[in-house]
Amino acid sequence: MTLLGKIFTVLIFIMSVAFCILAVATFATHKNWKADALAHKAKVEALQQEYKDKERELLAAKNELTMEQASRRAALATLQAKLALVQADLTKIAAELQTKNSALTEQTQAAKVAEETLANVTAEVGKLRNDIRVSQQDRDEQYFKAVTLVDKLNQAEALRQRLEDQNAQLQDQYARLKFVADKKGIDDRTLVSDIPPPLDGVVTSVDEARGLVEISLGKDEGLKRGHVLQIYRGNAYLGQIILREVGPDKAVGDIDKKMQRGRIKKDDNVTTKLS
Repeated sequence: MTLLGKIFTVLIFIMSVAFCILAVATFATHKNWKADALAHKAKVEALQQEYKDKERELLAAKNELTMEQASRRAALATLQAKLALVQADLTKIAAELQTKNSALTEQTQAAKVAEETLANVTAEVGKLRNDIRVSQQDRDEQYFKAVTLVDKLNQAEALRQRLEDQNAQLQDQYARLKFVADKKGIDDRTLVSDIPPPLDGVVTSVDEARGLVEISLGKDEGLKRGHVLQIYRGNAYLGQIILREVGPDKAVGDIDKKMQRGRIKKDDNVTTKLS
């Protein structure tokens, strides 16, 4: 039973007692008033005492009710404070939920963009694979061509080596021929007909004043005008002459002053080739 029920029960009980007293008083009018008065006084005192007790109980109940109401108000205030905190938390959670929903929307859009990008990348990868396959085929073809070219290059290198060897031989021959030509005073413009045959003879006369030398060789030995002959005495080189007149068995030549190394005399040796 609640405190309010207890209060109503006490009030009902008090009213019942009052009505009972009233009934007893009414009944006492038919009896000895003194005895009844004493009895009634005792009962009234008892009832007064009981009333005081009930008042104390009522006061205690009111105090208890007041305390309980204060406790309930404190509890209600606590609950309201908690409710305010819960509402604040709910507001915060709602804001976070809104933020997360926005983030989720952005992530969804980003995921959509990523899917589109993935599709594009997949298509690009497919294209790259096709390009790689074509490149590999082209690489294989190029490799085959490279192998073929390497074979040809090796063949060309072998040919080049042979040609270099031949060139070295030809250069050696050219050097030897040039040395001989230089010795003979022959260059690449000299006609073959202008090259004298290998001959040896002697000086038959010398005209120093005119710079002329006569030799014992002529057309019969194959000499022609313009041939160059060398003159020496023993191991001494004296110079060279250039034929200006050629007879059947003798010839006359001009002394080459630039090549003269000594005085030319009769009976000096003359040759078309110095060994």
